[in-house]
Amino acid sequence: MSDQSDIQQITAMWQRLTGWLAEYAPASYASLLPAAAPETVGAAETRLMQALDYGFPPELKALWQVCGGVQKVEVPGNEDGELWAGKFLPGGIFLDPEAALWQRLRFGPG
Repeated sequence: MSDQSDIQQITAMWQRLTGWLAEYAPASYASLLPAAAPETVGAAETRLMQALDYGFPPELKALWQVCGGVQKVEVPGNEDGELWAGKFLPGGIFLDPEAALWQRLRFGPG
């Protein structure tokens, strides 16, 4: 996956998902970070290549072009005071490029 049509497909799917979240799950929608800067992704991937001799999957880099990850958000009335609103994602998490790099370096190769 690296051609432009694949990136357009990921972008279209993400826009459908975020449209649904905005309407039906506003806390989850609020947890979405803006697109990651290409320089941020490139710098994280360079460090990953230097340390482990492989980069990020193309699909992940394409997704970072439309969403830079998710963050915790304050939810009024929630007894814990915050919600990890990324629970709508498989595994409940989508790390930004730097955090993804840190996790991979922390645990090493697959």
